[in-house]
Amino acid sequence: MGRLIPKHLLPSPDRVISKKDLAVYDGTSDIPDGYAASPIYVSIKDKVFDVSFGGVTMYSKTCSYSRFAAKDISYALAKMSFKQEDIDNTNISNLSEKETKILNDWLHLFEGKKQYPCVGRLEK
Repeated sequence: MGRLIPKHLLPSPDRVISKKDLAVYDGTSDIPDGYAASPIYVSIKDKVFDVSFGGVTMYSKTCSYSRFAAKDISYALAKMSFKQEDIDNTNISNLSEKETKILNDWLHLFEGKKQYPCVGRLEK
């Protein structure tokens, strides 16, 4: 059975995380105390989520969303795309109204139904 990390050990949602620091959390580092798996972070609309809490089977190296691990995936989610150029694109300023709605729906899914912990904000 996995271990649960106490709330007081989670990083603050006000923590600022650089893109360089985000890139470290791809699920391949050592497992820290209080974790059952190596942390996997993704960023959506400047919020950074720890998807290793319930998302290991989707975001770890051999899984379907592994290419999203440790990245700002806002643009790719809005476009509903697995293309590498969309995953690498972090500019969401030119999204259509429909794409913005899709992105907001993803954000609500992460915060609501999935309840992935927000561990910080992506540095602008």
